[in-house]
Amino acid sequence: MNLYQKLAIATVNAALSFTILKANSALAANVTYDFTVDLTSGSLTGQQYSGFVSYDDSTLTGIGLETLGVRKGISISFNFLDETYDETSDLDFPSYPLLEFQDGSFSGLTFLALNQSGFGFQFSTQHLSELGGDLFLYGKVPTVDGRGVTKYSLRSVPEPSLTLSLAFMGFGLLLKKKLASKKKK
Repeated sequence: MNLYQKLAIATVNAALSFTILKANSALAANVTYDFTVDLTSGSLTGQQYSGFVSYDDSTLTGIGLETLGVRKGISISFNFLDETYDETSDLDFPSYPLLEFQDGSFSGLTFLALNQSGFGFQFSTQHLSELGGDLFLYGKVPTVDGRGVTKYSLRSVPEPSLTLSLAFMGFGLLLKKKLASKKKK
């Protein structure tokens, strides 16, 4: 088999690998959303808090309403009033918190936590179209002191094409080295 035949086979294999990699990339990714909470009413009006939520999307089917919980690997970090909360902070842990998805698209977080003095917060998947995000409530149990809006933004995920590009570069270097060694003979 000559060099050009080997090159053609390698190119076809790389193209097929890329197709398979691209088809499966949505099924096996660790996805992270950063979020900000802007408080719009109550004693904390005007303050902003932030955090992130991560999950493995390999169990999502992309059909209808789906939820992911702690048992399926979600993790949360939220800094509120100088205290950091994670998924184990939810009052109903390990049944909650939950991430909701509609037809494969992330639609929000359900998360309820309290600190030692009974002051807490709740993330809701109720969308507030007038504020462009999801409802957030806070206060000392059993009252709600104020509300806010949660906005999510997807962190960038490395593209499978980057991996393929690096593979082609490596293949190109090997080919160049092989050709150079043949010229020396």
